[in-house]
Amino acid sequence: MQEREAIFLLIGVSSMDSIDQQGACFLDAQEIAVVLDYMPLAIALARAYVEDAQCSFKDYLNMFKESKERIIRLRYKNEDNSDVYKHMVATVCQLSLEHIQTKNSTAVKILKACAFLQAENISVCFFKRQYSILKLLSNSATSSSSEENSGPRQAIERAIRVFIKFSLVTQTCENVKDNEVVQRATC
Repeated sequence: MQEREAIFLLIGVSSMDSIDQQGACFLDAQEIAVVLDYMPLAIALARAYVEDAQCSFKDYLNMFKESKERIIRLRYKNEDNSDVYKHMVATVCQLSLEHIQTKNSTAVKILKACAFLQAENISVCFFKRQYSILKLLSNSATSSSSEENSGPRQAIERAIRVFIKFSLVTQTCENVKDNEVVQRATC
């Protein structure tokens, strides 16, 4: 991805005409694009984080740098330090997953369950029907006031929407017998 495209994706615009290219917001977005090496998934995750957390690009950049240093110190050996992509992707994913955990713990539990499944065409119905066996919902989650009037299926749907927002899954619909629509998520 080119720098211009990465900045468009990060800021959410289709033209440079509406952007103050000398402003702090643009310069911070430009630095994020450079640090993320213009990788589309990393840029999309950063944008989702900034929008959802309602933080500035400057705040995200600072969190990214702090988290990157922590990941390098804790997870990688010295000989791995040359692999910039590994650290960058790990940092972006870590920031996103930490944020998702604070918003929707069910979403993180579903991601952990997905680790044991084939990544393509995982039926959303599987999680809706097997939530108790998979222990996706905690007692506090099902009894909280925000979910009081909705059941486990709605909680699973909310978790899937979080994944889609953060570009962690894509969702498709597939028609099957009796006009039942089966939603499938691809991790």
